[in-house]
Amino acid sequence: MRRILAAMLLFMMYATPADALPSIFGGPEKVTAADGRITLDVSGLKTTSSKHYLYRAGGNSVRFFLVRDGQGKVRAAADACEVCRDEGKGYKLKDGAMLCLNCGRRFPLHRIGILVGGCNPHPLNFAEDGSSVILTVQEVLSAAEYFPENRR
Repeated sequence: MRRILAAMLLFMMYATPADALPSIFGGPEKVTAADGRITLDVSGLKTTSSKHYLYRAGGNSVRFFLVRDGQGKVRAAADACEVCRDEGKGYKLKDGAMLCLNCGRRFPLHRIGILVGGCNPHPLNFAEDGSSVILTVQEVLSAAEYFPENRR
């Protein structure tokens, strides 16, 4: 029985695009927009944690993430940067910092969304409304150039 379950899991992982896998497998959560806005509930986003998202529109895909730093402030950035964007690997949370999965540079959570350029995760502007973060579709799609699949 274990072999069958393992085989099924491997099949799902290799037969399904990474961005289509549920978040439990490490893929980003797919999000949609209403009235030109993407509204995300951040009430479950704990201090020093992150959550990754995927937005698709007009033939473009943008991966982005939200983090809550050590002071409880929410920050937003594209899951890409100017330097490593051609590799399409993005970032993951590791030891209280966002780690570039291409070059290995670490970015403290309190600097996410502030520093622009280089290997810094590309910042995204947003508004907060209680326990929600609101990003405009225009803001999210402004990061489309950072993803190699949009430049084909």
